[in-house]
Amino acid sequence: MNSSLKSLGRELKKIGLALAPKKCKLLAITAKSKLSKALVTIGQDTIASSTSIEYLGGICTFKDNLSWSSDNPVNKISNRLASAKTSNLYLNSITTTIMSKIISLPRYACSFNGISKNSLDKADIMVANFIRKAIGLDYTLSKSVVFNCKQIGGLGITRPSILFSIEPICTAVRLFNSSSSITKNIALAAWKDTTFNEPFWNHVKNIAAQNNWSLQYIDERYSFVNEYETPVDPRTELLNSDRSTMSISGLGTLDHNRIWHPCTISFWNNYSLKPFQQRLLFAHLHKAEILRNFGKDYPNCHICNTKANWEHVFTSCAMCSPEIKSLYTKWDNSSLKFNAPLVRLPSNHSLSCIPMEWNGSIKDESLQQLDLSPPALTDWLNEIYLSFAAYVGSCYKNATWNSSTVLKKARGYIIKPKTAKFATAWETCSNQLGELNSDNI
Repeated sequence: MNSSLKSLGRELKKIGLALAPKKCKLLAITAKSKLSKALVTIGQDTIASSTSIEYLGGICTFKDNLSWSSDNPVNKISNRLASAKTSNLYLNSITTTIMSKIISLPRYACSFNGISKNSLDKADIMVANFIRKAIGLDYTLSKSVVFNCKQIGGLGITRPSILFSIEPICTAVRLFNSSSSITKNIALAAWKDTTFNEPFWNHVKNIAAQNNWSLQYIDERYSFVNEYETPVDPRTELLNSDRSTMSISGLGTLDHNRIWHPCTISFWNNYSLKPFQQRLLFAHLHKAEILRNFGKDYPNCHICNTKANWEHVFTSCAMCSPEIKSLYTKWDNSSLKFNAPLVRLPSNHSLSCIPMEWNGSIKDESLQQLDLSPPALTDWLNEIYLSFAAYVGSCYKNATWNSSTVLKKARGYIIKPKTAKFATAWETCSNQLGELNSDNI
């Protein structure tokens, strides 16, 4: 086995590729026609099977006696969600894992009506609840945010229930264009026969009728076309249509007009941010940090004796002033470094500054006239959002670690800024005042 892998490695190297042995721990190796553990070395690297391996946020275990799992997709979704680990993953990693390991289950089951719409509706709720808990979001964050595209502020996850329409009609297109003439002819006959009563084909015809699509032979393949006889991609059309009809039913906001600057949601690709900072900025964009137990009222701020809701914690609390001062110092240094305008929050807006809203959004029109190259603009804004993430984390820490000790213990998973063990600007200011008072006594 070693010699075979080494030979493979040499051949791959000739065409500019290489084996990644550290990613091959799940490589299936057989011995005497039986699944067995193995130890394989390639150069300095070792492929060693163990009792359990963490892969894409899930735990894979080696079993001598394999057993069949449930064929019920909803049960499988529940089991996979229960075993998924997301605490140290970036947002992209979390959404990719959900799409590949969770959404794929009903996707294949839906191809030939193998799962009911009611089961898919349950999967919607299960996935949304898991995402909220995994990222540390308030449970009142609307599902419209979870299942909408990233470009307008969503998480880009496909809603399981829409697969009930997407997968059957995509399967039909594959059958119409099958390389097997028998399969193709049977599928076309089923489509054209108006008296043919079969659940799968009835469902496909209903979906096409609801969207005013017809089947045509174009460029040597069968495609669905709309009422203007323009070919359509059923998957894209149905997904976009589904997302466009979603309305916010809880916390959250979406930018359907796309007036936010792309770097407003740069936490997707800004790798100077740590995973917890990505989650903070996403939660903050939708005002969805966890500040209370689900269904309970907001606690009182111990400094202001006011309800510690989102607006108070991040905009008007007395503890915000030192944090804003510290934020502006960082922002001004970044602007000086890139020869860019100053950035200010609503309480300090001016015509000469780039305005950022309290939720972190910057409108595109504010940056269109800047004399900065695209790379410089990206680097500058990455620094701006890194500093803003520190501000949000400090305000969140001031609220949850100081004024909500009981609440912190009562609730489950929350976004815990790594700065929790360090002093915020408010804590530093308070300590300095305390030392001055003690010196004057």
